[in-house]
Amino acid sequence: MARESRVEEKKRREEMVLHAEARIAKQADAAKKRKAKAATAAKKIAGITLILNKEEVVKLKGQALKDHLKAFQAAGAPNLKAIHSSSKVGIIGEGLQKVGLGNAGYSCVSLIWMLM
Repeated sequence: MARESRVEEKKRREEMVLHAEARIAKQADAAKKRKAKAATAAKKIAGITLILNKEEVVKLKGQALKDHLKAFQAAGAPNLKAIHSSSKVGIIGEGLQKVGLGNAGYSCVSLIWMLM
């Protein structure tokens, strides 16, 4: 009987080790996917040309508007810290218009120099 319990205990330990290794491999794959997705998003945002014209900012909709918001935030634009991509479209549009118009106390020229 003692042998059977040792064998069962050994099998249980092996199963625990295999399960732990599988979980670690799954977490490593998920981390790789997150890093790849973040790199893709950063590359996409880096390719966006910032629009400072109010009329053109008003025309932005959907994903283009959200991408533009992320591009301005990545460039360090003021007054966009509280606005997120999940915010309502009107709020995002108003925030981008204020940045483009310089209502935060910055002129468009000084804003361009800040963002460079």
